[in-house]
Amino acid sequence: MKKVIGSIIAIALCMSLVACSVDQVLDDINVAVQIAANIGTAVGSVSPADELAIQALANTATAGLNVVQSAYNAYAQSGATTDLQKVQAAVSAAKANLVAAMAAAHITDPASQQKVSNWFNLLAGSLTAILAALPALQVSQLQMASFKEVSARKAFTIPLSASGLKSRWDKEVCSGEAKCTALVKTPRHGVRRIVHFGKK
Repeated sequence: MKKVIGSIIAIALCMSLVACSVDQVLDDINVAVQIAANIGTAVGSVSPADELAIQALANTATAGLNVVQSAYNAYAQSGATTDLQKVQAAVSAAKANLVAAMAAAHITDPASQQKVSNWFNLLAGSLTAILAALPALQVSQLQMASFKEVSARKAFTIPLSASGLKSRWDKEVCSGEAKCTALVKTPRHGVRRIVHFGKK
């Protein structure tokens, strides 16, 4: 009887870890989508040429992240390895396209250049963090299949924080300006969480 109860508790723990980690990455993606879309408003009035360049960057980033979000929603529903691989491909493509667009952009206003550069670094960093977190989700799915094996592994920690992205947006892109900081909002449960998974 004790073994049965222990197994039930272990399975419940694994399920909570999977749900928590999936929610965390989804929160990051949701905040990144907002960051991508709002750079034009954050920069404010600029020359027509700079406005076109900034809008092109925003369009590229938003399009890529929308694909990531759609692929991730599909993975969150299915938990299938093939869907996780599609998410990985979408994140890699989004980052590559953003890097190419940034390299091709010509923004003449120095203040706008700095703000857009900070925006780019924030988005590129968030995409890198999301990509790095995805393999751990596959590990957490394995926990459901073999808890005994996973429980014998050493723990490692994956920090993901939608609130951290929001904080960097506020400071690095908006410089604390209230109207700008209000453009990006975290989900209600988008607080800093540290998730532990098993690792060989």
